[in-house]
Amino acid sequence: MLRLLIIALLIWGGYYVVSSLTSRYQAIEKKETVANQPAPVPTSSLEGMPYQLQGSLDAAEAQGPAALKRWIDANRRYLRDPKLGDIELDLAVALMRQDLAEARTIYKEIKSRTPANSPLQGRLQKLSKSFE
Repeated sequence: MLRLLIIALLIWGGYYVVSSLTSRYQAIEKKETVANQPAPVPTSSLEGMPYQLQGSLDAAEAQGPAALKRWIDANRRYLRDPKLGDIELDLAVALMRQDLAEARTIYKEIKSRTPANSPLQGRLQKLSKSFE
């Protein structure tokens, strides 16, 4: 009887040690993944657009995806990445409900021209499940 009690205690102790080590390992792994993810960059701090265009951009965004697309077409020559990519991602997200194929096309264009060290990479990774 005493042997069975000792065996049961050893099994319980082994289970406790293994589960404790597993939870610690998962916590460390979670901290590392959070630390390795790029910090989100506020869209207002991205460079690539003259500040004079911000008011008209806000008005176009408020009017919907069609107005935003017209605004991008009209002002593309004044825009450059990463701000251009950010605005186009806004357009793709807005188009998801209306025209998913066009939204995916826009997303793929942005992804193909965006370098790995771009501030847009975090946002592209978050949206990848929605567009791919």
